Amino acid sequence: GTIPGHFIGRSWIVFKCEIRAWLLTRRNTPTGEAVETDPLAGWPDELRMGELVQFFGKTKQTIRRWLEHGDIPGYRINGRWITYASELRESLAASSNQRPS
Repeated sequence: GTIPGHFIGRSWIVFKCEIRAWLLTRRNTPTGEAVETDPLAGWPDELRMGELVQFFGKTKQTIRRWLEHGDIPGYRINGRWITYASELRESLAASSNQRPS
């Protein structure tokens, strides 16, 4: 629970923006720098399989397994998966090893 991460399926996912923000909280001298902590910032509201593969850095098979098992939220429409960023954001919050203080 020291380094921020998310346990999804059987994998730990670590996002660079969360690591940078965490490191800033441990710096001995403040920088005044603000880091975006939302890993989904800049991503579209609707994420399809290719975007999920890129976002998580996992294979298509892993993402499909997560979707089929409900590890991440999604909708199967005409044989294709779609995930909404707002729902994925909630899922990431629930899978985080960091608890609000």
